[in-house]
Amino acid sequence: MRIAVLVLCLVVNLFAQNKNAEEILNKVINKFEQVEDYEVDLTISTDLQMVKMPDMKLKVFFKQPDKLKITSEGFAMVPKDGVNLNPLKFLKSEYSAVYVKNEKDEEDEKINLDVIKIIPLSDTADYILSTVWVDTENNLVRKLETVTKRGVNVTSRFYYKDTAYSLPSKVVVSFNQSGEAKSKQEEEKRFRQSLKGVVTLTYSDYKINRGLKDEFFK
Repeated sequence: MRIAVLVLCLVVNLFAQNKNAEEILNKVINKFEQVEDYEVDLTISTDLQMVKMPDMKLKVFFKQPDKLKITSEGFAMVPKDGVNLNPLKFLKSEYSAVYVKNEKDEEDEKINLDVIKIIPLSDTADYILSTVWVDTENNLVRKLETVTKRGVNVTSRFYYKDTAYSLPSKVVVSFNQSGEAKSKQEEEKRFRQSLKGVVTLTYSDYKINRGLKDEFFK
């Protein structure tokens, strides 16, 4: 599968415009790093095929490079990666990036997006291929599509009220299972093959660069 993906991206690269994918991604990363810390209220709403869940209200605290704390009034089991607002956090491992094309945002034609395909080079990466749509005027990720090794297609759409920081006001994540899940247990395989849904994360009342102390996250 990885060889096929690499061949596809090499072919795309032959016909792509002459833009530097690494330079575009680095500008996105550098902008996110301007946020030294933040505190934000988060509401998570779910629309899942097989699971009914009430909305969750959380408070999220973050400090560069990777300190994260989540609090809630009631019980809330939320993976930290799921609320991490760095859309390119998966680039910590080795990868190859290929510039594909420039196109209009499908939801707002005033926004021009550069499309980049990202292929992991490490066997430990949990994804096969990612495609990112970057608003290069503001150095923001507007859309991210990822195919995981378990055959799950994940699409994240990012919305911003303020483009000064890489902190979205809303993220809509849709996912569905495609093909055969690589699971050792037959029951787990059947569950994942039918897995699909939408999760909406709404962020409000940001407090940015207030100087959160390391001790707060212990």
